[in-house]
Amino acid sequence: MTSGPGNNDSPSILDAYFRTWVSHDLEGLAAIFHSDAEYVIVGRRTLVGLGEILAYWRRNAKVQRDVEWELLWTRSAGPLVTAVWGARFFRTDLNLWITLRGLLVLETEGGRIRRLVESYRRILTS
Repeated sequence: MTSGPGNNDSPSILDAYFRTWVSHDLEGLAAIFHSDAEYVIVGRRTLVGLGEILAYWRRNAKVQRDVEWELLWTRSAGPLVTAVWGARFFRTDLNLWITLRGLLVLETEGGRIRRLVESYRRILTS
């Protein structure tokens, strides 16, 4: 697994999203989301507005270390960007490695994320 930019079809907004996760860069995250953006984690939670999104990421930054990610497949059509992704990180609060696979759909407007919908599952812990 790498923390690289993904394949050639991946737009820069997608790369920026994953780079902010790896670095826990809240300022960078704020720069790529609209202030009233919606962030949906299917079956888990819906965050509305940059304040809720940043609070969620701030909590994750406290417990996720050594984040690695890869883009397995991406497509974009107009304002929509779709990606299948994988990630691995160490959860400090649980003292274990987490591996995830997920599907992500971004709706963009003006070069920023208006709505993010993702679904993921844990495929391995050790």
